[in-house]
Amino acid sequence: MTLELQVVGDPIIASAGASFVVPVRLRNVGSKPETLMFNSSCSFQVAIATLDGRELARPDPICLSVIREPTLDPGEALQNSVAYTMGEPGVVPLAPGVYRITPILLAISKHAVGTQTVRLEIRSAKPTDPSMEQSRP
Repeated sequence: MTLELQVVGDPIIASAGASFVVPVRLRNVGSKPETLMFNSSCSFQVAIATLDGRELARPDPICLSVIREPTLDPGEALQNSVAYTMGEPGVVPLAPGVYRITPILLAISKHAVGTQTVRLEIRSAKPTDPSMEQSRP
């Protein structure tokens, strides 16, 4: 394995029904430069699944059609964020709970890519106005 793909942060925490951002990093952990070929302006995508592996969502990023061939030297990294934006293609509302996020490299590589899956915690949205909270009997 010469490339390591990971979500930066474990866990990622978001509120139910809210959009959030997932930072993703690709690092060359090998001893030689690694050239990648992208066929769009997007570098990464993410898949969100239940803890048992059932995929629930895979945001479909809007990308420009362009050929890019960046080279990562040993130890060098490429980092970007993937937006999980409500209303966008491939995005579904997530109920409060714990999920898995797996980063996906949108490039062609000649070498193996190690991928790290991290936890996503969706928490109940709390009312911002105290007068909106229900009182308990």
